[in-house]
Amino acid sequence: MGNIVLLDDLTINKIAAGEVIERPASVIKEMVENSIDAGATHVTIEIKNGGISFIRITDNGKGIAKDDVELAFERHATSKIRNADDLDTVKSMGFRGEALASIAAIANVELVSKTETEQIGNRIVVEGGDILSFDEIGCSKGTTITVRNLFFNTPVRYKFLKKDFTESGYIEDVVTRIALVHPEIAIKFINSGKIVLQTNGNGDLTGVIYSIFGKEVANNIINVDYEYEYMKIKGVIGNPTIARSNRSNQIFFVNKRYIKDKTLSSAVEQAFKGMLPIGKFAFLVLDIEMPPSKVDVNVHPAKLEVRFAEESIAFKSMFHAIKDTLLKADFMSGREKTEEVKEASKEAFKIKNVQEIAKDTYTVSNKPQTLGNIIEDIFNKKNEAKINDVKPSENSQNAIEKLKKLQDDLKNEVSQNPNLQLTEKYKEMEKRYNDIVTPIETKNEEIEKPKESGNEETPKPEKEKISFNEMYKELFGKEPYKQTEKQEEKKENFYTIDTKIEDSNVSMFEDKEEFKKPVYKFIGIAFNTYIILEIENELYIMDQHAAHERIMYEKVKKNFFQEKEKDSQLLLLPDIITLTHKEMDIARDNLDLFRKAGFVVEEFGENTIKLSGVPEICIDLDTEELFKETLDEINTVARTAKQEKEEKFIATVACKSAVKANMVLSEEEVHSLMEKLLELPNPFTCPHGRPTVIKMSKYEIENLQENKERKEKMIYPKFLEKGAIIGVPAPSSGAYNELYIKRYQNAKIKLENMGYKVIFSKNIEKSDKARSASKKERAEELNFMFESKEIDAIICAAGGEFLVEILPYVDFEKIIKNPKFVQGFSDPTGILFTLTTKYNIASIYANNIGDFGTENYHRSIKQNLEILSGNLVLQKSYDMYEEERGERITGLEGLNLTKKVKWQEINNKNVDVTGRIIGGCLDIISEIAGTKYDGTKDFNKRYKEDGIIWYFDNCELSKEELIRVLWKLNEMEYFKYTNLIIFGRNGVEKSCLEYTMREALKDSVIYDLNIPIIFDADISHKGPSMTIINGAIANVKCSNGTGEIAFKQI
Repeated sequence: MGNIVLLDDLTINKIAAGEVIERPASVIKEMVENSIDAGATHVTIEIKNGGISFIRITDNGKGIAKDDVELAFERHATSKIRNADDLDTVKSMGFRGEALASIAAIANVELVSKTETEQIGNRIVVEGGDILSFDEIGCSKGTTITVRNLFFNTPVRYKFLKKDFTESGYIEDVVTRIALVHPEIAIKFINSGKIVLQTNGNGDLTGVIYSIFGKEVANNIINVDYEYEYMKIKGVIGNPTIARSNRSNQIFFVNKRYIKDKTLSSAVEQAFKGMLPIGKFAFLVLDIEMPPSKVDVNVHPAKLEVRFAEESIAFKSMFHAIKDTLLKADFMSGREKTEEVKEASKEAFKIKNVQEIAKDTYTVSNKPQTLGNIIEDIFNKKNEAKINDVKPSENSQNAIEKLKKLQDDLKNEVSQNPNLQLTEKYKEMEKRYNDIVTPIETKNEEIEKPKESGNEETPKPEKEKISFNEMYKELFGKEPYKQTEKQEEKKENFYTIDTKIEDSNVSMFEDKEEFKKPVYKFIGIAFNTYIILEIENELYIMDQHAAHERIMYEKVKKNFFQEKEKDSQLLLLPDIITLTHKEMDIARDNLDLFRKAGFVVEEFGENTIKLSGVPEICIDLDTEELFKETLDEINTVARTAKQEKEEKFIATVACKSAVKANMVLSEEEVHSLMEKLLELPNPFTCPHGRPTVIKMSKYEIENLQENKERKEKMIYPKFLEKGAIIGVPAPSSGAYNELYIKRYQNAKIKLENMGYKVIFSKNIEKSDKARSASKKERAEELNFMFESKEIDAIICAAGGEFLVEILPYVDFEKIIKNPKFVQGFSDPTGILFTLTTKYNIASIYANNIGDFGTENYHRSIKQNLEILSGNLVLQKSYDMYEEERGERITGLEGLNLTKKVKWQEINNKNVDVTGRIIGGCLDIISEIAGTKYDGTKDFNKRYKEDGIIWYFDNCELSKEELIRVLWKLNEMEYFKYTNLIIFGRNGVEKSCLEYTMREALKDSVIYDLNIPIIFDADISHKGPSMTIINGAIANVKCSNGTGEIAFKQI
């Protein structure tokens, strides 16, 4: 009896659910899209527990006819298309007919629906794919679907759901996108009884954006309406003023379908080039209308990816749509519309920041510009004001209202704080405050100022002055900030640190037992970024941003962890920060982090934060932008990773507070920066690991050319030439049977017919328990082939189990003196990995000798021979692979190609990465890791500037073992400088927890590295397999199920 069976419908639907329904947000997306296809103008989404226990979607669409209700739960039952030709013109959101069947297979589903022509509605209840009831019910036109207990019968999938908060966030993202692309539909989203989002469905996109992103964003957007070739692009883009530090607010749609596309993102980046700072990404919501025949939406199960028929037209359309809109836009008018409370005084007085209130508006002493001194100048030196020439701006009325609001806020704060009572001193302060506001309200009158000598009027006598210190303490509950005499003598610069760090000082010079400030010569600043110093015949190049970031990091960290009063400065005008609902949830979870760092912050109504004070080092920053970007950064860390989140928070605040590249520093500022840096316990790196300073000796400078020539440290043995001699040892196993011997002999014949000479060791035809001979004898054969001057390269006979046994007996000193290319596959990883990581000799992970004995060479073997001869050909992914080895009769059979090759990236992203490649059979690497034959630590350090690309061929590890091995390697810092990790097809698919490869990798520690991860690549025991030069520079690409590897010429 055969092994192949037809799966039952429930199993099929569960499998489909695994592809279509990844989490509750997937259910929402599929069901709301069905509502849209049904012509609904009102859609209500309700969830509880992140959608895991309860989802209800109600619409007023055309409904489902009684005869179609049961059929709707059948797989591939749809009203959207009729045949394959319709796929080229599909405009509906759904069309596969898989959603309802898939959801019903893994949840309890109740559907109530009624069409306009029916007198009464219909109700059906389906649980785990079985219909429990089907009856009539009274209801209005439209459809209501209730989904309960999602994944109740698929515990593995249920296990991988996130916390309710996180799942709710995913759902909000889905609903937000749908609301943005369908402003003509009234959408209400209710989470646990609370209305999170509600749009009115009047077709106004700006109104929807206001509801989701707030007033600031809504008032800083520009309408886009552009047509190029057959593409129409409509939507909005944001002014550069609302750009963010990530792409989360770049939202693309194609024919109203949300997508992610690298081509469109690249076009946006190019269009905004020169208008945004590095690391900033523009806000945009754009929908591309185009003929369905010109775009394939059936690429991805979740329909998140599309394939354009003509990518160049897509790029040009997006680029020109944005570029033309930007050229026509008036950014200034947009900015003026969204000035926040903090900006109110800036509008009225036309100044840039709080410090300039003192500098530009008042006669100020040389005291430091702290909040206390600014207020003192304002209230005690008002008669010296120079604001008589100020003209109210167009929005001065708005400024007045906001200033009055601040006055009310101050009253409220005093009334709510029992330690601050409304005393006569506060009333006097309030009156003086009114004296500032009143002149602004009088548009046609000059602002009162002291009369110069000779004027007719006599100045009014001054009231008795109140001690400012008493007034300040009465209002704010503490003494104003005072600088020491020593500090006042210094020029106030960005880098000034008020508190000395008492940790033991560390010198930049390792040979100094006691810390001594070095005598240095300041040479200059290169590129307005790198400070150049000369110290004791050595040249030091210091990155001003990295150095100052380290200073800021230590200061923020000290403030963060100290228990006593925090270093904090109250803002003259509080920041009122409007957030999205999702951002507000993140903020609530992390307000304590901000408070510990010295931020004075509190909730201030619906989706609003009030920021009243910041750490002193942040006083000059755009505090609203700082708050939002810090939220973005800490949201990249798991909620439960407290220590990691604190480190991320401190590093982010320090980075934003530090002086930036291209900021011009004076020589005095450089000296102070150097002094402060040397006081730190660790002045050598910034919080992100970048060095603050590098040094070059006089000798190194004089030998720059020689150093340049030696920069490529990897030893590349000689490639094969015609007439070269190939040695074939059996360091692992030899021939397992007569068919192997036949393959070996045929390989020798074929290679010699190509012009090479092949020498077999005496043991290659032997195999006893996966060993060709004793460990010492196998090592001696390998040593002989390295020592022999006649042999040019080595190809191992076969894989096996126990090559690692021979490593103690291998004479690596001889190998170093006479390096040769060694090629092998699987168990020979033991020698290849050691040679490359520990001894810096390139090796080749590719076919064992038997593969050259097949009757007809596959493309992979031909490419292997090309690379062995020095022709580093581009290797593109193959078409088919061998799922199971075919029957061997002659011994010369090739691969049994039965399944289609499909390279996959873990997040379905395109990959284009260059770096130093290293790897092999993961089973063997896991055994070598941490032994004296493992040189990974030095290898990574040596080539960290190149970036490391790891590849792993998993022979027999289960998914659970794979997760454990990756944890171990990560703990050993294998992935410290890694840019990309590649996994081949698994040799054996084993998992007691029913992991898929994607699930296993996402559940492993490497997923948190935030780097591309490719799996199912052509480096595998399930051939064909590509040729990899361990230690070489490689470029790896992956997109749309295909991949390629190219090596830098050696």
